[in-house]
Amino acid sequence: MQAYKNSGSNAVVINTSYSYAVIPWLKLAGMPYPDFGSGNINHFIPRIKFAAASLLDIKDYWNIDITFATSHFHNVVISKEGYTENVTKLVCIKYNDEKLVLDMDKVFGMCKIQMPIDGKRNMMNASSNFEIIKEILSVLRNNHKVKTSLFGCFWGNLGNTQLYLMVLRMSVEEFCIIQMS
Repeated sequence: MQAYKNSGSNAVVINTSYSYAVIPWLKLAGMPYPDFGSGNINHFIPRIKFAAASLLDIKDYWNIDITFATSHFHNVVISKEGYTENVTKLVCIKYNDEKLVLDMDKVFGMCKIQMPIDGKRNMMNASSNFEIIKEILSVLRNNHKVKTSLFGCFWGNLGNTQLYLMVLRMSVEEFCIIQMS
């Protein structure tokens, strides 16, 4: 990040290495830090959709909207073990704008997968980066908004944030302020 600062670039930087911790650490150390990070929550949200669709026999699962916030640690625990360690998750599931009430322990139990290791884990993260870049380009090209998950947004603060990307002519910091309100 020091080289980025020295270059004078104003490019958007996506951190891909434990961004939920690295970005806040860089910020607290007074160093330049990435605009946001990527992670495997982009893989977890579709599994929540599929589980909800399966439990409620919803055929058009793509109309299920998930709003979800969790730490990387719990994302991995749920993905590997299928449970939350009795920690309530911030999750809202809607279908055609109507909130769904589901047994979340059952939903998260259905989200368990064999987690990739080694090079396959890197491919998983790369696909998250691809998804983020694709969403940013889609917003810019088509002038619409897209819901996505980013880590470390809002000036390098802790956590995962789901937000809407939309075409705005402003800095990332100004964009994040708007999304918080």
